[in-house]
Amino acid sequence: MTVDEFDPLITSVARQASTGQVLRLPWHTRPIALGSFFNTKTASTSKLDPFSRDSAFDTESLRRSYINFEPFDGDASYKSSESTSSSTSADHLSVGVGVGISCFVVSASVSCQYDRHVMENKDASKTSVMTTYRAGSVTFTRPPKLSEGALQTLKYNGGLTAFKERWGDYYVAGYRVGGDAGVMMSLGSSSRTVSESITICIKVEILFFSFEDSWSKSWSSAESDLRVTLSCFSTVEQAKIQEQRQMGDPKLYSFIQEARGIHNRAQSLVDTIQWKLDQLGVSQDKHVTTEQCVGLCQSGVVVELLLFPVESLRELQYWKTDQNVICL
Repeated sequence: MTVDEFDPLITSVARQASTGQVLRLPWHTRPIALGSFFNTKTASTSKLDPFSRDSAFDTESLRRSYINFEPFDGDASYKSSESTSSSTSADHLSVGVGVGISCFVVSASVSCQYDRHVMENKDASKTSVMTTYRAGSVTFTRPPKLSEGALQTLKYNGGLTAFKERWGDYYVAGYRVGGDAGVMMSLGSSSRTVSESITICIKVEILFFSFEDSWSKSWSSAESDLRVTLSCFSTVEQAKIQEQRQMGDPKLYSFIQEARGIHNRAQSLVDTIQWKLDQLGVSQDKHVTTEQCVGLCQSGVVVELLLFPVESLRELQYWKTDQNVICL
């Protein structure tokens, strides 16, 4: 895809696929077998399952293919950030009016003064913690061979275009084993105070007699709000929280405690993932079985699927130079 063809509305899967990149698809606990085929067009344009129901690989070759676990050395990160903001505003209004009359015997005046003062204050704070760990990858030692049906499609029934339409343009070549956990909490408070007052003064003079009086009244109102917004997740636990609560909400304490638990367990993310690998019997010194692949997915430690373009397969590379691929 050239710069002129760039469209920000195109999904990242389609954009990466257009350049033939290896795709790292974020994953969950659904078991997906290595050797499954994936259609990026279906993933980008519809809600249908982009994974093919059958594999283009030969069943026996797929069964015999060795699967290895290659650990990474210390591929972990921990990030923490905090920010605060505060703003205050004040508004004051003062209005005074007066009226008076005067004649030879009597003079009188009335004045009125009105004042209004508004004070607003807003405070906000955000705290976020992100933990990431990649234990390693589970991949084929060597990709399986294509089935005879797939080779027949390449040679006689439409070539690569028909192959991709039937099975897909990518295949699941491996898993990225690891986990991510994050917590973001924001606290926002606001207050608004309104003070008002009115004063009325009356003054009367009649010959040698004078009278003066005043009346005043003041009142005020105040309102405040405190909200807690919490977002947290853990890929290993398949947990996700995204809620907003007001202070005083009876559920506030429980969901803060739940988020705190996710945060605390995230501190031992490395140990948790290693414990799950040990429970499944996955290690560098022995091959990974199909059953263990299912267990890896279901345990939540498959954080990404590694999708390779079908053009990277040996038969496809050979087909580009010699379409007599069926003779392999």
